[in-house]
Amino acid sequence: MHIMRDIHKSSYRKRNVVIRILISFLFIILPNQLIAKGLQMNEEKELLSRCEEKFNFKQTEEALSLCSKAIIIDPTDENAYNLRGWVKVYKNQFPEAVLDFSSAIKINSKNWNSFFRRSYAYYSLGEYEKSLLDINSSIQLNPNHFDSYFLRSMIYESQKKYSDALADINACLYKDANSDEALIQRGRLYLKFNRSADALKDFDRVITFINPKNPIAFYYRGLIRASYKQPQLTEQACDDFRQAVKLGNEGAQNAILEYCSYNPNY
Repeated sequence: MHIMRDIHKSSYRKRNVVIRILISFLFIILPNQLIAKGLQMNEEKELLSRCEEKFNFKQTEEALSLCSKAIIIDPTDENAYNLRGWVKVYKNQFPEAVLDFSSAIKINSKNWNSFFRRSYAYYSLGEYEKSLLDINSSIQLNPNHFDSYFLRSMIYESQKKYSDALADINACLYKDANSDEALIQRGRLYLKFNRSADALKDFDRVITFINPKNPIAFYYRGLIRASYKQPQLTEQACDDFRQAVKLGNEGAQNAILEYCSYNPNY
């Protein structure tokens, strides 16, 4: 019996020694692992910050490289995929951008911005049904985002669903009544319904009260004025086309050739 007790005591002491060694080992290893993980996270954040900085300066190749390095360090960071995808959108690399946004959505399906950005990429590819599904998801997750309604209005317009497009652009203007882009979009949609007087009011509002340097507003106001085929209004239309060209809308030059070629001053 004494022998058995001694054996048990010996085994107990050995187990305690092993446990103490393991605990000591963990106290040494775990902090080092945590430190290494922390350093990796800091490096990844630094790379993403530099990626965003390069993108802000339109240095897209450098931005892509930095974002890709960040993803290698942490392939579970949805923000890295979102940022890299947006750089690709800027470079018109829409199929590749879709893949990045899809990766972000796979990581976090509750981020409205990932759906918004993928919707925009699909829209740019002409895949309007997929774009519509994504923008609906984005709006469901965040019903207060101005640009989501604006994008959906453009999607509906591309699908020739003009009433739906008009409803969404009115939602935009409810949120921001002084958005020149939304007023121009609504003016263009009014023209689809032959509501030229309402469209003219929107373009006038942009030029007179919001942004007198918006070339698109001048161009469309010129088209409406020219459509009345009255000499005085045609002269005003030609002034609008000329101002649109001066502000950077080269397409207005064709309107000048069509409506103002009789006048050597244009």
